[in-house]
Amino acid sequence: ALTDVTFRNNSGPSYGGGGLSFQCNGASNTYRRLTVTGNSGNQGGGIYATPSGRTLEILDSVIAGNSGSSGGGMFIYSGDLRLTNSIVSGNRAGWGGGILNQFAHATLTNATVAGNASHGLSSGWSGAGVARSDIRNSVFWGNGSGAINNYGPYDVMVASYDLLEGGCPGGVTCDHV
Repeated sequence: ALTDVTFRNNSGPSYGGGGLSFQCNGASNTYRRLTVTGNSGNQGGGIYATPSGRTLEILDSVIAGNSGSSGGGMFIYSGDLRLTNSIVSGNRAGWGGGILNQFAHATLTNATVAGNASHGLSSGWSGAGVARSDIRNSVFWGNGSGAINNYGPYDVMVASYDLLEGGCPGGVTCDHV
């Protein structure tokens, strides 16, 4: 577990985050009060995570001002992600400006995803490839080409008690949005 750590102005390889690369084949990990800013990487400008059947939990953190071709702030591939009480802002990518979720179960709780940009698909949150995304009590605002988007035919995306700019998008099950 990491607490009170800053990853700033780094660049990553073709696979792996510019700021932090989390590839877990062992125990689950909890990161608290991370600052991930100004990083760049092909997949996951700020964070690249492949928990492979494990859980990556990020609490009370800021992921801002990062860039990548996929998942400007974060690219999560397989496993479980829990992002709680955190801000994802000012990131940019070709796909998934804030967060890109592929083949993972991701849960966002009390998060703010704002001011992210993409050149094409979804600036805030993108779900693709048999992914499950649960978004609870969170704010998605000012994310260029869309707050949240669900692209895979087998993806499940549920938004509960959220503030979504533009309302509930197609392909998403919304409750009190």
